[in-house]
Amino acid sequence: MRPSIESIVALKPDLVIASTASQLEQFVRNLDQVGIPVYVSNPQNIDGVLSSIDSIGELTDTTARASGLTKELRGRIKAVEIRVAGAARPRVFLILGREPLITAGGGTFISDIIARAGGQSISSNEKAAYPQYSLETVVAQRPEVILIQDGERELPDRLQQTPAAREGRVYHFDDGVLLRPGPRIVNGLEQMAAKLHPELFGRE
Repeated sequence: MRPSIESIVALKPDLVIASTASQLEQFVRNLDQVGIPVYVSNPQNIDGVLSSIDSIGELTDTTARASGLTKELRGRIKAVEIRVAGAARPRVFLILGREPLITAGGGTFISDIIARAGGQSISSNEKAAYPQYSLETVVAQRPEVILIQDGERELPDRLQQTPAAREGRVYHFDDGVLLRPGPRIVNGLEQMAAKLHPELFGRE
């Protein structure tokens, strides 16, 4: 989150790829001032992630590889969407931070993944990208599935009152495949769909 301009300039890169421009705005401006091209990737949904892969392929003269990869990923995404189509959509709450309690809002690729996996995020109407929630608000929304990062402790006691906790539907997820907007988010989509709809995916 705090890259060294001096170290990057010393490497003499032809291109720097940055994500979440709002947090690295000054960094990007500094690189521009010293003449180093920067590509900023900040996708809002899965389609944006795939478009970013195609764009990076063009910038790095690997268009064919990027196109082949995104074609494969689109096929896997479509397969998930077909399988969950028509299934009841459980209410989902995804925890990104515990103190304070942070989740993903509607305008994020994470929220898009939940929807495509056959779920309904209880925070999908939030305009903020990563809003803060109170425990009471979550309990009132009655989530049927709760997702929490690997390595995190168990749920706060207050959330033990949710349908998700009572039904044993609290799952840990690997942030490496779900929170990073690269090719592995499709792994995250498939894993989430299997957790939201075990009746459709069985032991896959």
